[in-house]
Amino acid sequence: MVKSPVIRPVRYHDNKIIVLLRLLDIIVIGLTLWSIFALSNQEWDNKQTWWLLIAIVSFGVFSSFNDLYRGSRSMSVATEIRIILTTWFCVLVVLLCVDQASLMIDPIYKMHFWYWNLAVPIESSPGISLFAALPTI
Repeated sequence: MVKSPVIRPVRYHDNKIIVLLRLLDIIVIGLTLWSIFALSNQEWDNKQTWWLLIAIVSFGVFSSFNDLYRGSRSMSVATEIRIILTTWFCVLVVLLCVDQASLMIDPIYKMHFWYWNLAVPIESSPGISLFAALPTI
C-alpha cells in the first residue's frame, strides 16, 4: 500500500520562504550592480564592493524595521511595493551619508550609482508581490 504524501499548507513553510526571499533580494541587489558595471565596461573595484555590502546590510536592517518579510500575507500588493520603496529609500540615504563622510562614490561612477538605485526597487517588487499574492491556507 502506497501512502500519499502529506500536503502541508504554505503557512508551515513561512520561515523557509522568508529566508529564500531575503536571499533573492541579496542576489537582485548584487546582480543589478554587477550588471550595470558589466554593461558599461567599467572595472569592478573595492568601492563597488563597499556599496554592495553597505546596501545589503542596510536593506536587511530597514526591511526588518518595515516588516517587509513578515509571515502574514494579508496586505495588498500596493502596500508591499510601498514598503519596498521606503526600505530602499532608507538604504539610499545611508549610502549617501556614507559617501559624504568618506567620498566613496567617484564622479565617474555617479551615473552607475543612480542607475543602480533606480533599478533595484523595480526589480525587487515582483518577488515580494508574488509572495503577497500567495493564498493563505
